[in-house]
Amino acid sequence: MPKANAPGRNGGYPAKIWADTEAIIERVRTDGDAALLDCTRKLDGQTLTARQMQVSMARCQRAWRAIAPELRQASRLSAMRIRKFNEKIRPKDARWSDGFVQFQWRWTPIETVGVYVPGGTAAYPSSVLMACIPAKVAGSRVTVCTPPKPKAVVLAACALAGVDAVFQIGGAQAIAAMTYGTQTVPKVDKIVGPGGAFVDAAKRLCAKDVAIDFPAGPSELVAVAGSDADVEQVAADLVAQAEHDVRAKIGLLALDEGTKEAVKEAVNKKGKNAKRSTILNQSLSKAFFQVVSAKEAPTQLNSDAFEHVALYGKASALADKIRNAGAIYVDTPPALGDYALGSNHVLPTGGFARSAGMLSVFDFLKPVVTIRRTQTGLEKTAQALARSEGLWAHAESLQ
Repeated sequence: MPKANAPGRNGGYPAKIWADTEAIIERVRTDGDAALLDCTRKLDGQTLTARQMQVSMARCQRAWRAIAPELRQASRLSAMRIRKFNEKIRPKDARWSDGFVQFQWRWTPIETVGVYVPGGTAAYPSSVLMACIPAKVAGSRVTVCTPPKPKAVVLAACALAGVDAVFQIGGAQAIAAMTYGTQTVPKVDKIVGPGGAFVDAAKRLCAKDVAIDFPAGPSELVAVAGSDADVEQVAADLVAQAEHDVRAKIGLLALDEGTKEAVKEAVNKKGKNAKRSTILNQSLSKAFFQVVSAKEAPTQLNSDAFEHVALYGKASALADKIRNAGAIYVDTPPALGDYALGSNHVLPTGGFARSAGMLSVFDFLKPVVTIRRTQTGLEKTAQALARSEGLWAHAESLQ
């Protein structure tokens, strides 16, 4: 049986993207603001001064007051649910003693975090809330970078999320600026958030100098459904994820031939009638539709490690057998998770769900352990191990 078309861990980008991205990073690291302004002019077609790169929080507050009341209400509810979800899962500090040692384990926030928010022709206020609120729950200082001329809804979301600074800088140059710092943009300790090919490539290249969440490539969804599934809902969920990007990866693992054909037909029909048909036609042309048994499905899913896995009807029984997935939706539209559930839509792609999970408060915390010896008795054990490694000064310090 052929494997689903999960993307490679190197991003699958052509050599030119890697070379161009590396050149941009080096320019920003060397020339700072001058390189940022030049890249903004050449790549984004916008002429800014160094002072204009930063968007004032007053402007963000004005944007919040200016958006439609129904959008403010929806944003507040989404923000509240994201905050509650992350407060609920935030790990607790601990203190214990085993007679020899007293341990204190504290979760402390990563001090400064950079969040990249995609922009350009689109606007993603939901990405602001998803990435910034967990960081604020952790207690981090948050810097947002987004392409020039950010939409009012993005700035409004920055105000709602309580971010500390906003810069209208996009692309690989924004990732480089947050990694190395410039005269205007502060260096951060970790960078999170999705983006296009150049942003993803920049995050991968800068990961040697700054912590990142995980490479975030094109959206991915694999649905698993049998004869009892609502075919129209399965098709609608697949099409919804396919409209993100022409490189979106979607597919179906059907538990029988009839379901495969019915979903495939429904997907093609919805794709033709959708508003974003230009994007959909390209992404749907690469979609896969396979028949697998309920026994085979978890093995394939764990191997491919997709961003989203959606289970319908009797296929929901497979949920506990899936180890590698950004998020598993059981009879729940993934699009609901993109906006309103309180969980996060920033998820690992490209197979990284094998080693990473959904963006959350955990990504903005680090443990600090304090150790206090309360009784002797372990020194001989430590000396024996130190001597076995030839570290005599270690053994000597334990006399």
